[in-house]
Amino acid sequence: MLRPRDPRILPLVPLLALAGGVWFPHHPGWAAAAALSAGVGAWFQAPTKITRLIAFVGLLALAAAGYAAATRPLPLHPSVGTRGRFYGLVAADPRPTPQGWSVLVDLGAAAPSPPGPWRPAWGRIRLSVTGSPDPPPSRGAACWFRAELRPPLAFRNPGTEGYASYLRRKGVAARAGARWPGEVVFRPEGAAWPGWRREVAGAIERAAPGPGGSVLRAVTLGDRSGLSPRLRGVLRRTGVSHLVAVSGLHLGIVALLIVPAARWALLRWAPHWFVGRPAAPWAHAAAVPVLIGYAALSGWQVSTVRALVMVTLALVSAALARPRSVPSVLAATALALGVIWPPVLEDPALHLSLAALAGLFWLAPGLEARFLPCRPAWETRLLRRRGLSRAAATGGRAVVRISCASAGATLATLPISLFHFGSAPLAGILTNLVSVPLVGWLCLPLGLAGILAYEPLPGAARLLWAVAGTVLDRWAAAMTALEPWALSVRLPALETPLGLAAGLTGLVALGLWVWRRPGGGRWAAGAAGLALLALALPGIRTTLDHRLRLWAFDVGQGQALALRLPDGGWVAVDGGGFPQSPFDPGARILVPALEALGCRGLDLVISTHPHPDHVGGLPTVVRWGRPREVWLPAGFRGDPRYRELLAAGRQVGARVRWIGRAAEERTLGGARVLTWCGPGPGENDRSLLMRWEAWGRAVLLPADLETKGQAAALASGVPLEAETLVAPHHGAADAWYPPFFRAVAPRWVLVSAGGRRGLPSERFVRGAEGFGVSVFGTYDLGCVRLDLGPTGSRAGPAR
Repeated sequence: MLRPRDPRILPLVPLLALAGGVWFPHHPGWAAAAALSAGVGAWFQAPTKITRLIAFVGLLALAAAGYAAATRPLPLHPSVGTRGRFYGLVAADPRPTPQGWSVLVDLGAAAPSPPGPWRPAWGRIRLSVTGSPDPPPSRGAACWFRAELRPPLAFRNPGTEGYASYLRRKGVAARAGARWPGEVVFRPEGAAWPGWRREVAGAIERAAPGPGGSVLRAVTLGDRSGLSPRLRGVLRRTGVSHLVAVSGLHLGIVALLIVPAARWALLRWAPHWFVGRPAAPWAHAAAVPVLIGYAALSGWQVSTVRALVMVTLALVSAALARPRSVPSVLAATALALGVIWPPVLEDPALHLSLAALAGLFWLAPGLEARFLPCRPAWETRLLRRRGLSRAAATGGRAVVRISCASAGATLATLPISLFHFGSAPLAGILTNLVSVPLVGWLCLPLGLAGILAYEPLPGAARLLWAVAGTVLDRWAAAMTALEPWALSVRLPALETPLGLAAGLTGLVALGLWVWRRPGGGRWAAGAAGLALLALALPGIRTTLDHRLRLWAFDVGQGQALALRLPDGGWVAVDGGGFPQSPFDPGARILVPALEALGCRGLDLVISTHPHPDHVGGLPTVVRWGRPREVWLPAGFRGDPRYRELLAAGRQVGARVRWIGRAAEERTLGGARVLTWCGPGPGENDRSLLMRWEAWGRAVLLPADLETKGQAAALASGVPLEAETLVAPHHGAADAWYPPFFRAVAPRWVLVSAGGRRGLPSERFVRGAEGFGVSVFGTYDLGCVRLDLGPTGSRAGPAR
């Protein structure tokens, strides 16, 4: 247990203060908890009143610095909204996308569209390239492109990390898009180090042209540009994606190879110097520059820098023979990274890295102590020959150690993965048994040995890379074959702050149990009981909740809605979309948001009309949710814009129902739904209108009906009165029809719009407010939620 003045928690106190300042703009509750914990830690660690005062002032300064770094605008010149020609250098290894490439560019110059002179510019841009440029983009290459600088996308929905926050952590101030050919050109620069790195990457690709070669380039050079999106998905679902990012595992393997070799070399070459002196500290110190060189070779990836700081701290403490503990090393690493770049403390990748290392260095040794016998295993007693017996015992112990390490890392990262992403792969516990020795202990040394031999012995280097590439080809094929059987866990309770705290408490209880600390059994039982109670509370609340809930997701200028019916069923209405854009809102926005809300499948999918800003993400939603039925407006039967949606419905076996112009009322999931299609003549006025009612309260969804369509709805006698109205046609000026609004008589209006191109219009907003109605829009609040229950209703931003 920790003593009141324990040096092991010293790095944790300033880390919590810095994190509190960084988290405050977006997570004030977490920030308050971190600041309070830092204050309590400083109070118990400081021995006197004056030292406590100094500690509090220092912690306050750290928190202020973190807040300033988290809110300071990123440098950018020219400003967002500028269109013209730009020049810059590729700042990191590009990432392939299904449409082309995603490239980070550091601006150097800008010019207006011709004619115009070039002037200095600065700032980092995320450039989305559509097409296959020749030559392809590479780190350090020069880039010329013609585009408009736009603000980072900031879709604010449950379960979807703000893309603007993600880009900010990358230092990205704006985004742009360009097509090849015609709008973007890349030219490799002649700088020595990037050029040599590109040359080695090309040599590896020629020696190992298959998918194994792309994996080999990733683990040796940190170049993941050759990994296809399909292979990335396979590795992620099978739980081995961490092997293709140069991280603590890779640097740890290199350190474990270098330290014994350096110790042997020192004792071999200078035996007299180490008479009476230990050689181990010098061997640990000798590994540090090698690791720095490996980090430079891998391109100073973010994960590599994190691991380098952590492994270097461990090596330095070992060289100085200083006592160290897992919490102090992890906290010191996070503190060092936070001082360098404070926004990194919000990065889910950092949270996963720290959790994985805690599992490797704390849970895994305890599991080994539980399950690894001190005496020879049973199979060694069956083998009479001593050599075979020793080999079997060694192999068995190695398998148990790798299994414990894999299980420890997977269990430690489980609550973090569920909290940030809604799912976590469990297949990694088994796949890592083969993957870690194969990729880490065999192919990584072969790849690095080939790089060392590339200049003096290029033939030997090609041979080493070919062998490693062949092995990795077979490994990638095996992972692809195992993908359909890969297991993953989804636990909605852990997607809440309470659930995350419960998961971490359960891990602490597991650690106390495997280590058998004095009195740890009572602590473990109590912690496990609290964790189970906290995990059960969200499920109990969901089971007892019989309200009709509606979410209007933030999808920019389009519309995408989801309803949770009183009996727990789910309905998706429209799917957003961007005309003439490869961006899939279904995969990037809607599916993560639905998973975060606890939806694991859909009962019904509805499209109000086939405009791109309403139907773009629905095919992906249908393939994911596998609904029983798909409802479409009969006025658009045979429309080619429904071709992909109908194909997705056939793929999952969904029944397609065409809704006609006659008003129909059905009971579905404890709610009543009325449907009606407008007569036209415009496409917007042929949209599908719906009225959902539960507990005597209703919400009206008129899709994109304009004034003529609303007048037709009034003339048809369809019941329109509803407590809540989803604004027709995104609140456009041509959708403001006072008689229709008066017939609905809403209390709230939900507007699904992006706030650009006049949507919502000033005329609509002022007209609605003139009736005394509260207007909630996705353009300023993000995702908006409506609750209709037996005791009342509520509308406002979704949290």
